[in-house]
Order: sequence, then structure tokens, then C-alpha cells
Amino acid sequence: MYANSFMHSFEEDNILKKFGKHIIKYLCFINDILIIWNGDDQSFINMMSALNALNSPVKLPSQWSTTQIDFLDLQIYIEGNRLGYTLYSKDIDRNSILHASSFHPRRLKESLPISQFLRVLRNNSDSTKASKQVQQMYQKFQERGYTHSILTTALQQAYKLIEEPMGRTEIGDV
Repeated sequence: MYANSFMHSFEEDNILKKFGKHIIKYLCFINDILIIWNGDDQSFINMMSALNALNSPVKLPSQWSTTQIDFLDLQIYIEGNRLGYTLYSKDIDRNSILHASSFHPRRLKESLPISQFLRVLRNNSDSTKASKQVQQMYQKFQERGYTHSILTTALQQAYKLIEEPMGRTEIGDV
């Protein structure tokens, strides 16, 4: 709680107050920050240099791009005049999905594929990319001992949940 409070003050005092005029959107989750910047490249570089030069234990490594950026488990990219998004995982990501033979409750092992298929479907603005990632997720679960029957049922349930009115009726809605 102390770390969150400290970072809130740091962000307010050193980022938002000083550079807010260039910030279109500021999103933060624990130690991951996404800034949509309305300024030139050099002004962004200058901001990062100024922040990292502060007498503070906070140092902010940065990645920036004018075409795409990775944030949490999303890759956000520009497609024409819209933002698109797809599920992202780091190169070092390993298949650590709970094994089907574990002694966890059966209901948990049945719901896990549903939740992961939903994650893939919801975190894609492009249905072609979503289909490919659904196949990859299916394969990951098979590698961890999940049966075809459990996975096809889970996938059907995920698609059914996606199609239900939840303020979002199409996979590609932004």
C-alpha cells in the first residue's frame, strides 16, 4: 500500500503536473505505465531524461513507438486511423498452465480453459488474429494434459459468453 501511495504522489508531482499538456491518456497498473503522447519524439525523450534524473529511487525505463507498443498482456498498434489490439506475451513466456492431472478441484480445471479462451477473444480487435491465438491456446492446454472434449466444450462456452450482450457484441469492437 505504501508503494502505491508513493507512486501516486510521484506520478502526480513529476509526470502529470509537469508534462500533462502532452499526455492524451495515462494508464498505470502497478509498475507498468502507458502514456499516449501528443508531442514530438524529442519532447518525450526529454521528459524521460528529466524523470530519470530526479533524486528519486524511481527510474523509468521506456519503450516508445509511433506504430505499436506492448502494455501488460496487450500489444496495441495503429491500423489505419484506428487503434487495434491483440494478446501479447513475452518471448520468455513458458507454458505454465495448471496441469490437468493436478489435484485442484475439477471445476477449477474446467473453468480455466474458458477464462483463457475468453481472454484471447476479448483481447483481440482482429478476428483472424483471435482465431490463430485461440488455436495456440488450445495447443497449450493440450500440452498440459487437457482433453479435446474439455477444450471444445470450454471454447463453445467462451464463444457463447462473447456473443451475449455485455456492452460488446463483436470480437473486434474497440
